[in-house]
Amino acid sequence: MTFCLETVALPIIDGSISTLLGIVMLGASKFAFVRKYFFLPYVIIVLIGAFNGLVVLPVALSVSWDMVVGFTGRGRRGDNGTGLLDGSNHGNIASVHPLNGGDDDEDEGGKKTQGDEVK
Repeated sequence: MTFCLETVALPIIDGSISTLLGIVMLGASKFAFVRKYFFLPYVIIVLIGAFNGLVVLPVALSVSWDMVVGFTGRGRRGDNGTGLLDGSNHGNIASVHPLNGGDDDEDEGGKKTQGDEVK
């Protein structure tokens, strides 16, 4: 979750502030209609979007990442706390997911169990 916030927090805050600065003139309008039906809804949408991008999505992505890693049974979080997948793939879940033709494992008889091509 820390990585998500480090990556997206500044652009979301920057976009929210620049959008609010762009519509602040609507808030200073003499017409109550403009303030009520243009400025206020726009401010609410920007604030909800910023909250969604800064709180809801990082939490949802970190929870879903843990579920995906648990589903594949590989690459659980290491002891170092980095959250990267263990092994040589360095966090690339696509390389270990069986539906993406991930690592081919052989069973005891030497047959391929994942990633077999249909002929």
